[in-house]
Amino acid sequence: MAHCVAPTLPRSHNWIRLKSYWPLRAILAALKIAGARKPNVSIEQKLNSLKSGLMRGPLKSGGSIRNVLTILAGTAIAQAIGILITPVLVRIYTPEDFGTFATFIMLSNNLAMLSCLAYQGSIVLPRRNESGFILWASCLVLSCIVAVLVGLIVFILGADIPEWLGNPKIGPWLWLIPISVFAWGGFESTAMWCTRLKSFGAISKGTVQRRLGVAGGQFGLGVGVASPSESGLIIGQVFGELIGLFALARRALLAAPKRYWRKITWSNTKVLLHRYRRFPQFSLLASFAAALSRNMPVLCLGIYFGAATVGFFALAYRLLAAPMQLGISSVTRVFFERANRAKRENNLAELTTRTFGSLMVIACTPLVLVAIAATELVTLLLGDPWVQSATFLRWLTLFLFFAVPTSALDKLFVIQEKQHELALINGLLLVVTTAGLVVGGWIGNPNTAVGIFCTVAAFVWGLQCFRVLWLAGIKPQVGINIIFKELLQSLPFAVPMLLAAALIDSKIVVSTIFVVLMAIFGLIRAKNVLMPSNSTN
Repeated sequence: MAHCVAPTLPRSHNWIRLKSYWPLRAILAALKIAGARKPNVSIEQKLNSLKSGLMRGPLKSGGSIRNVLTILAGTAIAQAIGILITPVLVRIYTPEDFGTFATFIMLSNNLAMLSCLAYQGSIVLPRRNESGFILWASCLVLSCIVAVLVGLIVFILGADIPEWLGNPKIGPWLWLIPISVFAWGGFESTAMWCTRLKSFGAISKGTVQRRLGVAGGQFGLGVGVASPSESGLIIGQVFGELIGLFALARRALLAAPKRYWRKITWSNTKVLLHRYRRFPQFSLLASFAAALSRNMPVLCLGIYFGAATVGFFALAYRLLAAPMQLGISSVTRVFFERANRAKRENNLAELTTRTFGSLMVIACTPLVLVAIAATELVTLLLGDPWVQSATFLRWLTLFLFFAVPTSALDKLFVIQEKQHELALINGLLLVVTTAGLVVGGWIGNPNTAVGIFCTVAAFVWGLQCFRVLWLAGIKPQVGINIIFKELLQSLPFAVPMLLAAALIDSKIVVSTIFVVLMAIFGLIRAKNVLMPSNSTN
């Protein structure tokens, strides 16, 4: 069969690099197919050939871009469900209901950090899958034990806890906290086991089923009763967590060879738990301190200003955390799995630089746009009674600017076995954020309290950001260059958003402009997240 002959081109370094870019390879392959002189080549055959070319590139099984896209798809669907159901839920439940629900989440999330004694982070580290499987099984057992202990604490102190929190409505639902603790520990440890096996599709499906269970439970229990209360939000949350755990664990168990089970002996388990003892010694404290500092506003705002203020803050955090989580979780899981190998291959700095650049793309421009259009977005999505959440939303953009990239990269403390440093930093974060909230409560202004909290938290997260880059062998100047580059690239989107918010007195129009700018940003910058440049400038 005769083929058209492509012109001879100089094989310079730049051309070789250009040809290695997989979309160009796919286009060249398509042109070659289209130029074939065989008359009976069907469109279906051409498309199949093009697909084969793509799958031989970074979209091949196990490729980093394929892994990111797999988790990204599941997280996108899950977070879209959460965002779409929120405007419905706020019209069913009151701010006080959301405040009580946020208090429940605060208690369960903090205690959940103890469920696996932080051993879930070690599952991806051993060289042999059998050792990772033993650690996963150990995490499930530890989750059961911790859940039972939490249940005993609830049984003994159940009457006093609501009084300490200043929220008597939380009392009847404390018994669900042990179940939530077990569900969180089981899901996180199972997700880490799937990460080790590169079963990112299972993680995506489990995440979607988890979110569907939560949304369905909260909606059904809200519309199915005459007087909706915080019970629908709390029971629906726990129901969804269990659905996600069982769905993910089922896939993980089916994928585990029988020979792995025979390796689970007390002697093997004891050796591995001792080998990774730094996780309960330091990572556990670090994780608990970080979770407590994130949830401290719920505790302090509830004590000083009541459940309704907690509800406003919780909804603001929910609206902002959902889209941020969309990009972070997809990058983080793949980064953790690849960073462990990159350390052994001496290219950890290059990988971390690229990942930090991707995370700043996710964080910078979207947060700037949200800060500008906060009032219009909140009143359109949630209604005028929730306008207080807009002020909290603006402050949270400052907090998340450094928290987003740093929380994704702090696994480097684990990989470099510097968990004691992470514990100290998170301890400092807890102290300064608590002090800020107490000062704000003493002043008597919730906006001041949240503002001080977000400002000091952003400062500590910024320090941790540059420390984690240093652990990867990256100079501070490189990180500063990346941050300023993203701030400059956010200006073409921020200026139109500022003009729209200042000149247009219509929340529908301003919100539409926000969506359009976000869509344009996504189309232009998506490749920087999925295929970040090797440049460190």
